Amino acid sequence: ICKGRTAMLHLYWGDGKGKTTAAMGLALRALGHGRRVVILQFLKDGSSGEIEMLRRCGAVVYACPNAKFTWLMTDAERAEARRTNTRTLQTILQGSFDLLVLDEPVDGLDPVMRRQVWSLILQDVAERGTTVLVSSHNLRELEDVCDHVGVMSRGKLLLEHSLSELQDYTVKLQLAFEGAELPALPQEIKVLHHAQTGRVHTLICRGSAEDLEQQLAALHPIFIDAVPLSLEEIFIYELGGEDYAIRDIVL
Repeated sequence: ICKGRTAMLHLYWGDGKGKTTAAMGLALRALGHGRRVVILQFLKDGSSGEIEMLRRCGAVVYACPNAKFTWLMTDAERAEARRTNTRTLQTILQGSFDLLVLDEPVDGLDPVMRRQVWSLILQDVAERGTTVLVSSHNLRELEDVCDHVGVMSRGKLLLEHSLSELQDYTVKLQLAFEGAELPALPQEIKVLHHAQTGRVHTLICRGSAEDLEQQLAALHPIFIDAVPLSLEEIFIYELGGEDYAIRDIVL
């Protein structure tokens, strides 16, 4: 986990089951190697079977006082959960550990509190070289702290690239022509998605913005503009998005 004492930040994202399962599996492996493991569950009460077993194996576990999803909490319950979880995280970061598992760490927090939580986490990684594993539904927020992305489905790694590579080679292009129809595109252009509003066409394409603009310039558009994609947009267009109709990808 901390081979060569190199700090690592693991981010597990997606709807449905799997994030906590993967996180607890990594925690168990760390315990088996004699590592010090701390787990903080922000939306769970710490009573599930795997948590009890991890406690028996030596993990230190903290849980949420209002164990329910944030959208089911009252305003008072959300405020109390924010205060308690932030204080708990501050206490944890003052201690000593090799692996810190944060289960849904920023759900339901206001922007100021989320920034404070991330600041605490990243400061600890930078100063002490700790390994932190985060599971969350919020891909947009995780994009701010990750630099390498892997996508798994049914036990298979479908995609693994640096974030910069993904953003450099998946491009949103907006362009318009004299007529309303989109001319036939060069065969080498791989279009992941096409939408049209009036005479403006939006294309999600695989490739570099510079190469794509040069290829499309031969069609004499009235205008053409390349727009950077967020990691969430890349997930939607490349992987099928929330319906999880994920296909094999070769970038």
